[in-house]
Amino acid sequence: MAEGTANGTLPYSALPPEAVFANSLGALIVVFGLVVLRILSNRSWERPEPGGQDTAYRPLLQEENE
Repeated sequence: MAEGTANGTLPYSALPPEAVFANSLGALIVVFGLVVLRILSNRSWERPEPGGQDTAYRPLLQEENE
């Protein structure tokens, strides 16, 4: 049985740098996913409904003779 904890695993401080990097990367991916889900669920950031008065098509450049 390996030295360390009762279940035979090494303490976190004894892990190789690759394991610490992989665990940190996994945590960052989870946090990024949660941030994306939070942004997608925010109602005030949704695209406005088409056909509203504020979203009517108006050309940026118009001829003055029309």
